[in-house]
Amino acid sequence: MPRFVRFCLLGLIALALVSGAFQFDAAPCSCSREAAFAQGPADSPAAPAGTPVPEDAGTGSFPAPAASAPPPTAAASPAATPAPARPLPKMVDLGAGKCLACQKMKPVLEEATARFAGKAEIVFIDVWADREAGSQYGIRMIPTQIFFDADGNEVFRHEGFFSLEDITAQFEKMGVVVKKE
Repeated sequence: MPRFVRFCLLGLIALALVSGAFQFDAAPCSCSREAAFAQGPADSPAAPAGTPVPEDAGTGSFPAPAASAPPPTAAASPAATPAPARPLPKMVDLGAGKCLACQKMKPVLEEATARFAGKAEIVFIDVWADREAGSQYGIRMIPTQIFFDADGNEVFRHEGFFSLEDITAQFEKMGVVVKKE
């Protein structure tokens, strides 16, 4: 191959890398037609039982769950002592701020957070800002929603846009009682 052709090809590759056209370590967006067809079916089976929720599951830009109450003091009476907080079922949505389907998920996640307040946690993680989360959760494309039971075991996984009705149905299958609006 002539030296000039090689030089041009290398220049084009460098330009594409600098412009961000290639993101080798980021999950493909479901907005991409090629990514959607290359990934296979949208719903994939849940991870094997016992797959724990990663400790930093709330590192995205979506509001983190409220902190639990401080431990009671020694002077507090047993009747005034709140019950210890128990873990809640959780839905982790892995997406990105610039992904079109992920942007459509934002109001759905906000509504789900309000609907399941105190009953389940809704967490958003931007995998383009937190690139390790994509491999940590084993995602193939974004957005991906992963449901975990109260023990932290993965129960269900979905790739692509997921409506509020679908989220509600999945939580109901998991035994989460929701507020009727």
